[in-house]
Amino acid sequence: SKAGTMAIGTAAKASSNNATAIGNGAEVTGENSMALGAGAKISSNNSIALGAGTEFNGPLVNTYAAFTNEMNPAEAGVVAVGNTGTPRRIVN
Repeated sequence: SKAGTMAIGTAAKASSNNATAIGNGAEVTGENSMALGAGAKISSNNSIALGAGTEFNGPLVNTYAAFTNEMNPAEAGVVAVGNTGTPRRIVN
C-alpha cells in the first residue's frame, strides 16, 4: 500500500499516496484524492468524488473564472458529483 492511504468498505481501494476511499467499491487512483460513497471513483490528483456512483476520470485542463478571468490550474483538481449518465444538483 502507498503512504497515507485508507480504504473502508467491501472492495474499497485506495492505491495512491494520501488516497482515501470510503464506501463499498469506492476507488481512488489519484494522489491526495478521496472517493466518498458506494462505487465512487476518482483518478485525478487533488480531487474528490462525492456520492454513490460518482465517477471522474477525464483529463484535467486549465479553466478560467467567469467574473475575474483568473486561471484555475488543472493541478488544483476537481470536486465531482454524479457522472455522465446520472448528473446531480448542488443545493444549499
